Amino acid sequence: MTIAPLEPSDALDDAELALAAAGGNQLAFSAIYDRYADRLYDFCVGMLRDGGAAADCVQDVFVTAATKLVQLQDPNRLRAWLYAIARHEALALSVTLEPSKPTLTTAPSRTSTSRTVPNNSFAPSRNSSTATRTTESEEETTTSPSTTTSSSPTSTSSSTSTSTVTPTSDPIE
Repeated sequence: MTIAPLEPSDALDDAELALAAAGGNQLAFSAIYDRYADRLYDFCVGMLRDGGAAADCVQDVFVTAATKLVQLQDPNRLRAWLYAIARHEALALSVTLEPSKPTLTTAPSRTSTSRTVPNNSFAPSRNSSTATRTTESEEETTTSPSTTTSSSPTSTSSSTSTSTVTPTSDPIE
């Protein structure tokens, strides 16, 4: 790689920097980095909501740019090209982030759960104010949080019975 003298990076436009960097000028590539690294970092933080992941993303952007800059067909589009790489890297990185970290695409799930309990040990969940007991011949809903008394006798013949307890709200943990 050759290092040719370079005008101040502010005096050069993106196309001139891109052509010089593609030709192997390390100072031109350094000027591109100086011009866009902070902006790309802010863009990646906005997408990932994580400073460390955004820094990794920006590093990956410039590694990709260094290896593929010669493939840039329109040097006037350097800025858009760098942001497209950053977007691609951030999306790829967001898939590998831990699910517990907040991202724009995930939200906590608040679904109710059901569980089957033995017929003789019917008791509502500690977090539930409504319990449902279902048998083949009858259905009964009780709103008492402590115990449930049956208002009609259960069938003792060949019917099968199951009890389902469904909490009405999930605790916030």
